[in-house]
Amino acid sequence: MTIAIAACLASCSSTRKATDGTASETIFNQWYIETIGGQGIKDGVNPFIALDQAASTYSGNAACNLMNGKFECDTDKETISFSQAITTRMYCPDMDVETSVLKALGQVAAYSINDDGTMTFKDNDGAAVMTLVRKRAIDGRWLIDEVKGEKVTATEQVPFLEILTSKRRVHGNLGCNIYNATIPMDFSDNAISFASGQMTMMMCPDMATEDSIRAALQEVKAFNLDGDTLSLLDGDGNTVLVLLRD
Repeated sequence: MTIAIAACLASCSSTRKATDGTASETIFNQWYIETIGGQGIKDGVNPFIALDQAASTYSGNAACNLMNGKFECDTDKETISFSQAITTRMYCPDMDVETSVLKALGQVAAYSINDDGTMTFKDNDGAAVMTLVRKRAIDGRWLIDEVKGEKVTATEQVPFLEILTSKRRVHGNLGCNIYNATIPMDFSDNAISFASGQMTMMMCPDMATEDSIRAALQEVKAFNLDGDTLSLLDGDGNTVLVLLRD
């Protein structure tokens, strides 16, 4: 899902320096929420928010429901505040994270970009409300489309990988069983590899596709991203898996 976090509204744009393009480029991005009130987000839940300068809106996912709204900011003073979020109305088994996200957004009064590239949202007293990490282009949910040149056929579950680079982790389903692994990465040369990981132990009528995906993952040494197509390559540069953005 595409998301945008808005920049300054017209009322605050005049307070920004004409030369502060760097600040704008830094904050107006897509961000994963990593902590709320000092507590890490539980595994399997990846709330995110994005600032879209052109639209002057924020949008994202609060953990279960999509959210969007307006915000005001002053990049000179590093102040920012969010309107109450408008959300979809789905109900998930665990709504605690979403409740915390929406409450925390209402407390935000300022921000800072940290030396490691993360961002901190603060309240009026300067206390950290949230910490956020920039979303990379490879992040997100990817449907597995090809294994070594062969199209993936119908399986018990739709095979997919959900990549979260900030935590160097991947979650997914290989066609029957749930898959979780660490993913050592080096963005300087597009290096990536998949640890053997952990899988559930269910048996499905046809395990051939899952077995081929699992074997191919062990050969991956690099990736190539072309728009909404992610190719995973072996050590010789051959494509072993093709994934499409969901």
